Amino acid sequence: MEMIKGIAGCGGYACGVLRQIARAPAARPEAAGTPEMEWEKAEAARRAAAAWMRDQSEQRRAQGRTEEADILDVHRAMLTDPDFSDGIRAAVMEGASAGAGVRGAAEQLAGMLRGSGSACLRERAADVMDAAAALIRFLDGSGGQEREAEEDQILFCRELLPSDVLGAGERVKGFVAAEGSRTAHACILARARGIPTLVGVGEGADRLAPGETAILDGENQCLLICPAQAALEKFRALAAREEAARLRLERFRGRPTLSADGHSLKLYCNIASAAEAKLALGAGAEGVGLFRSEFLFFGRADLPGEEEQAAAYSAVLRLMAGREVIVRTLDIGADKPVPGVALEREDNPALGCRGIRLCFARPGLFRVQLRALARASAAGNLKVMLPMVCSCEEVRRARAMLEEERAGLAAQGVPVAERIPLGVMIETPAAALISEELARCADFFSIGTNDLTQYTLAVDRGNPAVAELYRTASEPVMALIRRAAASALRAGIPVGVCGESAADPALTLAYLRMGVTELSLSAGDILPMRCRIAGLRLDGAAEKEAEQ
Repeated sequence: MEMIKGIAGCGGYACGVLRQIARAPAARPEAAGTPEMEWEKAEAARRAAAAWMRDQSEQRRAQGRTEEADILDVHRAMLTDPDFSDGIRAAVMEGASAGAGVRGAAEQLAGMLRGSGSACLRERAADVMDAAAALIRFLDGSGGQEREAEEDQILFCRELLPSDVLGAGERVKGFVAAEGSRTAHACILARARGIPTLVGVGEGADRLAPGETAILDGENQCLLICPAQAALEKFRALAAREEAARLRLERFRGRPTLSADGHSLKLYCNIASAAEAKLALGAGAEGVGLFRSEFLFFGRADLPGEEEQAAAYSAVLRLMAGREVIVRTLDIGADKPVPGVALEREDNPALGCRGIRLCFARPGLFRVQLRALARASAAGNLKVMLPMVCSCEEVRRARAMLEEERAGLAAQGVPVAERIPLGVMIETPAAALISEELARCADFFSIGTNDLTQYTLAVDRGNPAVAELYRTASEPVMALIRRAAASALRAGIPVGVCGESAADPALTLAYLRMGVTELSLSAGDILPMRCRIAGLRLDGAAEKEAEQ
């Protein structure tokens, strides 16, 4: 038996026969007609592929598979991006075929992304090639057909693409990739579908042979090749234990979130749409801790107007029926482009014009969103949250703009809330360090541990080369979190956690002891977290089993 180590893109256990994911050869077909004919062929295929992605996105969103829908929207936005279209047109007008023009434009854009200093942008190169591959399928007539597996399989490849996960049938039990990181889109999709995934195995992928039996152990972040019978029996026992745990979780559906010694907090959900709000309610969420409003802007050729945004926010507020809904204002930048918002390329977008900085740089865009939020405030329990805050002046400036828009609508007779609470994300070390002052000018805190960890440790969270250094539990990060939580408690304002660490069981007790008032998680993490909290005591003793 051989063991290959990697990074768990999605935990869990899988057993199956190893199969390699085949990639279509990058052949360069001869032009079949005039440049005008090839351009029309490329445009027709592009429209068909974009329409197919839109339909697939709507179907998946209706099924609650929102992460899949969001990434399909990103791919559709890439297909409709003017720069991509211009690249295809330039190639075919120089005599290339439609297919060669698509490949050339995609490779040029992907090459630029791969050369970026940001690991996040480098990962987007895979999305560009994936979107282009979908377009090629429509050019050659195969359309959006998905692959079907014939046996229990663990698929391996050099780089895992989102379409590999989207196209996986029921017999695909796991994925292994030489490259990649936990934050790649393909891993996000794998976690959404619960498919154990191991990435970043490096040269270990060269030792994999199709047809061999393997066990993917996501918890220990390794792949066991040709395991012994004892290992197979152990795997089956672990799988059975996981199934029993899933059944045990159902006891906590609809119950309040209480520790074994009676301490309570709220479990909120991170969402991007009304469809996800329905999923959150079904999972027992007690509110929305993070509504990512930027997803209203993705996957389209134009910007959503005031009425459209207000309708989207109002729909979620009505669904949540009085429960808190925290909407984060537009959080985009050069690493998250939006059609209709021209952004300059940045060598390091994580430190560039993003979040609240971009909103102030584009006040017209920001004020449309603030008016939409004010309109929606009459529909439920709305709170507004500002991303990337580094100073009290930013909070005061945003509050003044929000109040101007709210008061202006009220003067016109539009129903609005008398007051809209305004909070900040504590996701920069600066915000944590001045949290005492911020707590006096903000109505609530939400600690975004993803970026806070990245900025505190100077570790690019999308870079597999330094992935082991990215640890929210490290003392420098936890010291800043404790500081922010203590400031909120002294000021008497709520403090939540909405980063990935909110679902980390190793940190739950620490957050409870800090006095965190809510954790905002993905829908699938709600019941496991409620079960875990039921078995904890703040004095450190844990119950053997959470009995309520």
